[in-house]
Amino acid sequence: MLKYAFFDLDGTLSDSSKGIIKAIKYSLSNFDVFIEDESFLKRYIGAPLVDCFMEFNGFSEEQAKCALKHYRDYYLTVGRFDNCLFDGIKEVLTLLNER
Repeated sequence: MLKYAFFDLDGTLSDSSKGIIKAIKYSLSNFDVFIEDESFLKRYIGAPLVDCFMEFNGFSEEQAKCALKHYRDYYLTVGRFDNCLFDGIKEVLTLLNER
């Protein structure tokens, strides 16, 4: 019988994409880059951000590292709180706990 279950939080139990996308937008705005297409911005999620800034925005490595700093400044103070459980997760966790 299963005694313990471990889950990854981001993208498994909770949807953190809104906070991540807002942090990316904030970061890019510091370079006067404004992208509203969230389907495009979702390409950054889960990938190394320095690489994304270089590939998707043509940033130099130095600019990309600076963009990452802006991203972290926003995400760690604001963006990480823009997060919600996926539909049905609370019920699944309750059921697992009961069993």
